[in-house]
Order: sequence, then structure tokens, then C-alpha cells
Amino acid sequence: MSRRRWRRRGRRRIRNVLISLVLLGVVAGAVLYIVFYILLRPKEMWRKQIFEGVYLSTLNIPEQFGEGKAMIAEIHWDVPGVELFFRPFYPRATMRKHFTLLPADYLVWRHDLSIMMNSARYVPGEWYKSIPFRQVDALETLVWDGNVSHIHNHSYMFGWDANENFLYDRQKPPKKEFLKQLKWGIGVQSISVMEGELRLEAMNHSADLDARTFLGVDPIKKIMWLIVYDKIDDLGMNTIARDAGIFVGGKLDSNDAATMIIGSGANGVTPYTGIRGRRPLGGVMGVKANPID
Repeated sequence: MSRRRWRRRGRRRIRNVLISLVLLGVVAGAVLYIVFYILLRPKEMWRKQIFEGVYLSTLNIPEQFGEGKAMIAEIHWDVPGVELFFRPFYPRATMRKHFTLLPADYLVWRHDLSIMMNSARYVPGEWYKSIPFRQVDALETLVWDGNVSHIHNHSYMFGWDANENFLYDRQKPPKKEFLKQLKWGIGVQSISVMEGELRLEAMNHSADLDARTFLGVDPIKKIMWLIVYDKIDDLGMNTIARDAGIFVGGKLDSNDAATMIIGSGANGVTPYTGIRGRRPLGGVMGVKANPID
């Protein structure tokens, strides 16, 4: 057989292998999409206890505010066995960026979380730059075990001290004196619910419908709400949050990052059920809690 014929046959084999790999990739992608974005979508429920001290509501977003579903996790952090979780960041002294972007479901599994939600924004944050294993920095200020990530001039700080008392600062930028009180802390973009009332001046009334993430707290009752919405406007996001019972709250990273996933052991909920964004995540928060006997 001539050398030219061997070369043609070799090229055909390489082409066939490449076509097969592409087809396998397409099939695998389709399967993953069906599993994560269809089969593991949350079912409608109202304040179902899924762990000790943790309740989950999944409701349809009213048409006047948007479309799709909202997941509302109500977490009583003073219940025995409930442990707050914040993903640790690399300090500046390491000469590394704060986070490595990783798939959301991997982070739930890796840290054995009962519930996980995305937290602060990161930079660079464009979707086409958000690829797994990329190094990114947190945009808002974070505190992890008393260590401060950096000072972001436009962060309003929420946090917990060593005794798990919730503290917040309605002024920006974060003050060093305030940050010194915190064991865990996270910067929010604005405080749009204050003392159980909507702060209309803190909302973007011209924003399009989008996936959104919200953190709310009642510091007296020691309840934290993690909320993720499929597609909603600012007013709807805050109205649903206020109606859930939130005393003070604000928005976290949204759009393609908006993610909430339920871990293993939840009562009546399939493991890894959730609302998922399309980006890998940097900063995340959540809880570990005991299963219901």
C-alpha cells in the first residue's frame, strides 16, 4: 500500500475519533443538563423541615415580579447541630487570589454541606472568563475566622461574632473597628430590607428580570434566610424576602452565579436538588445540620 494511502487512512481515523469525541461530549452535556436542570429542579413546598433547625420553602414567583421558582431556606443557627459555613479564602499574604472557581455540586460534596448558596461577587466576573480552576478575587469584603480579605469601599457588612451573635453595619466602607468584632463576615451590595421594611431607595427599579441571590437575618430570633430566585425583579426579590420574616437583608452575587443546592440527608428532598447558575463558584456559604430522626 502506498504511503499516500496510509496517510489518507490515518487522517480518516483521526477525523472519526474527533467526531466520536465531540458526539460523546454533546451526549454527556445533554445528560448533565437533564439531570441538574430538569430532574433535580425543586418541587413546590411550604416550610418543610428538612434538617434539624432548617426549613425549606419552594414557591412559584408571582407573575407581577417575574417567573420560575424561589427557594427559601430558613435556618435557625442556635439549634444544636446547626453549623454556619463560609468557604475559606486565601489571604493576601499567600500572594494568591482569594478563590479557585469550582463546580457548585463539587463544593457541596467536598464540604459535606446540608445547604449551600453562592455568596459574594468575584472578579473577573464575566461569564466567558468564569471557567473551572481559574483564580479570582472576591469583590465584596469577607471575614473568615477573624481574617479580613480586603476592604471594598462599597460593601455593607453582615457578620457573626465568636458567640454567633449577628452584627451588621449600615455604613460603607467597612470600618476596621467593626470588622475586628467579626469571626465570619460577608459584604452585601445594599441593605434593601431594614427592620422588616422595604428600602425602596436601595433598589434598582429599572433592572431587568434576572436570577438573584438574597441573604436575610433576624438577629433576635437567630434565624438566617438564604434565598435564590429563578428570574425576578428587585422589588419582587425584596418583597418575598420581607414577607418571609426577614429583619435585615441584602443582595449577593446574582445572574449566572445564583445557586442553591440541598445536600444529602434532607428529609423528603432528593440529594442535590436545587436552582443552579451556569458558572462555577468562588465564595459560597451555607450550613451543616443534623438529619431528622
